Amino acid sequence: MSEIEQAGQATLPDGTRWWGEYPIAVGARSYWRLGTLECLIERAEVEWTITSSLGVDPLDETVLYEPHSTRTVIGSSTRLVCRAVSDTLRMEPRLLDLTVVSRPLSTVSILPHTTAHLYMTTPTRVLLVTGDETLTELPSTTLRRTWIGPNTRVGELGFSTRTTARLDLKYLTVHPTRAVTRVTIENLGASALHLERANLPVRQLALYAGADARLWTSAVRLKVRDNAVEDVHVEASAPDIAGVATRLAPALEHLDRGRLRRVFDALFA
Repeated sequence: MSEIEQAGQATLPDGTRWWGEYPIAVGARSYWRLGTLECLIERAEVEWTITSSLGVDPLDETVLYEPHSTRTVIGSSTRLVCRAVSDTLRMEPRLLDLTVVSRPLSTVSILPHTTAHLYMTTPTRVLLVTGDETLTELPSTTLRRTWIGPNTRVGELGFSTRTTARLDLKYLTVHPTRAVTRVTIENLGASALHLERANLPVRQLALYAGADARLWTSAVRLKVRDNAVEDVHVEASAPDIAGVATRLAPALEHLDRGRLRRVFDALFA
């Protein structure tokens, strides 16, 4: 055991790369802080107690792991009895299971006959797995549900969030539990496109870990003319700028191009 572990605290590998396997013995109490998410896990022989809470600052980038913690977390607590007897706990990020409506902090306008690369971020879920059993999944931030559609009879339920929609990756900090999607928009029309919201169908995107310890999704390319999406393509990988990326999870759903284009039809206000 290292000096850092003897003190009850350990840094995560590669800074923010928190996903992976962690040893947790019977009687141990392990603590994680991933952005706004706090999680305390206590293990008995076949019982796990998981206590979690969410902070209020969505920009919180704290990353902390204490394998032998004396902390107390005030939040919701769940006791789980499982058949698996394993001395390891696996943490896995996953994309959300509903479309995310991301609203940029300020409107982005793309001039005629211009191609722009937008880097948008969305929250992820955190899966806790032991052996071959998923104990539970935790939201990494407080999520607000919203209705996506022209009226109350046509549309779908989704999540609403905010994004910076950066044009240059260097201005986007590495957040431990938010995944980056590069959306390439080609404006084929004769007037400017004004991006006030973006419906990001994360169910159709795979999740990757980039070389920079950042979470990424499949890249998306759009061709737009006169505020209508003419073509959409989901790439089979993370963008090249992510470096050598490892796929962490496949897409939850696959749509043909026609249906996928309709998902993006409400992209521009």
